[in-house]
Amino acid sequence: MHRARGLHDLLRDERPAGERDRRLTDRAVAGLRGAGALRGWVPESFGGAGLDLAGMVQLVREVTRADPAAGWLVMILGVGDWLTAQFDVRAQREVFATGPDTSTCQVLTPKGSSTRTGGGWLVSGSWAPASGCRHARWAMLGTRQPDGSSALVLVPTDELVITDTWHVLGMRATGSELLSGRELFVPDHRVLARAPLTRGDFPTEHTHPRYRMALVPALATLLTAPMLSMAEAALEHVLDRAGSRGVPFTSRARQQDSPAFQLAVAEAAAKTDAARVAADDAVRVLQQHAADGTHPDPVLRTRLRMRAVHAVRQCHRALDELITAHGAGSLAETSPLHGLLRDAQTAGRHALIDPATSAELFGRILLDLDPEITEML
Repeated sequence: MHRARGLHDLLRDERPAGERDRRLTDRAVAGLRGAGALRGWVPESFGGAGLDLAGMVQLVREVTRADPAAGWLVMILGVGDWLTAQFDVRAQREVFATGPDTSTCQVLTPKGSSTRTGGGWLVSGSWAPASGCRHARWAMLGTRQPDGSSALVLVPTDELVITDTWHVLGMRATGSELLSGRELFVPDHRVLARAPLTRGDFPTEHTHPRYRMALVPALATLLTAPMLSMAEAALEHVLDRAGSRGVPFTSRARQQDSPAFQLAVAEAAAKTDAARVAADDAVRVLQQHAADGTHPDPVLRTRLRMRAVHAVRQCHRALDELITAHGAGSLAETSPLHGLLRDAQTAGRHALIDPATSAELFGRILLDLDPEITEML
């Protein structure tokens, strides 16, 4: 992690240009690669770092403290490497043929269609948001098979059209643009059925326990990492300035002397603490199951996803309280809180941690009802 911490100055310096251009700068990406931050979940046999889930969560948190968009891409591209290890070894060799820094972006939702052809499939579709697609040599894309099932396919990004569509409130530098292609040939060894992964049927030959982690709760737990880091960065910023900012329209020259301010930061800190405890416990549970070679049952899987939702919600609430306590200056573009607010509002809307959908699934499972709406449990 010390190498990731060593990137803080570089990433902070490059953040304004990344925001402006709506993608990480070449210097920022080179820094991440040079520090090994984009190798966390590359298989060790291809030069990866061999991090477990706890290590990956910590890496994402650390990078996010300097630039949330950079932390997001470390997470997203890491997931691409993690899932690539589930494909046929021939596909893995193709992806990592140029080394461990190749990077694979992904859009796992089945937004494409597949038609059978000799030796493989013809895939067509449009996929977004594809975070980090301009920094990746491969894309992992969700498709709908003729039988109605979902599959993931690996396609070189130079076979896809990238359309500049990422004009958003926050996480601007993630470059989460639109990928599209028509009748792309994908050989059978670069196609992976999605449903078995969600049930704990992992085809990989790799032996590290992280390749046996429950897919959906692991993804949801990972999504808490940038959110928690942003909330904690906001708390640190507000506390650091509490002795030099006054409370408008009162006689208090320092916020830290105000009981109202003291209560606000205490509540915000308690919420970030609760989010960290929930996320870290989920990491512990997931890693223990993976180490034991067991797959959590649907109740535990949906419970862990709901915990991630709760953690993200606590981070949102903490950030809101901190911005209110700090004052209207938080919303100035020159304030770090302005960027944290925009990035958190965007990152926290990821579909996998949608509160209503996650609660519906958890409730149905608790009531012993068919989840119906998704296989992503």
